[in-house]
Amino acid sequence: MAAPRVPLKSRPTRAKADPEPRVNVLKDGTLEAVAEYINEGKAKNIIVMSGAGISTAAGIKDFRSPGTGLYDDLERFNLPYPEAVFDISFFMDNPSPFFRLAKELLPGHYRVCLLLPRQTKLSVRSCRL
Repeated sequence: MAAPRVPLKSRPTRAKADPEPRVNVLKDGTLEAVAEYINEGKAKNIIVMSGAGISTAAGIKDFRSPGTGLYDDLERFNLPYPEAVFDISFFMDNPSPFFRLAKELLPGHYRVCLLLPRQTKLSVRSCRL
């Protein structure tokens, strides 16, 4: 027989430890200060978290905006659904739409290389020219 559940409000709480004092490692909160910190070799691990908008700032179309998004522009590939162009299962059956789209998005900058490492899995990578 299981023990009776205790409502959250009735449960004892542990005292929270005092937070460690913050140590300022940057001279200010600017991007230049972050770059300086990295360039001086003080950063041990760097993690970058970004949102979906980072690609549009780089000139890449967004995916879902009606009329202007990338998915809205894929009708010419006769895909079963717009995301199929990036679906590995669809790619294994029909890689042509992916390669055509890649050539349009990166004209003249990259060529696509197919690698068949163990004859079991197809891997694709972009090779810089």
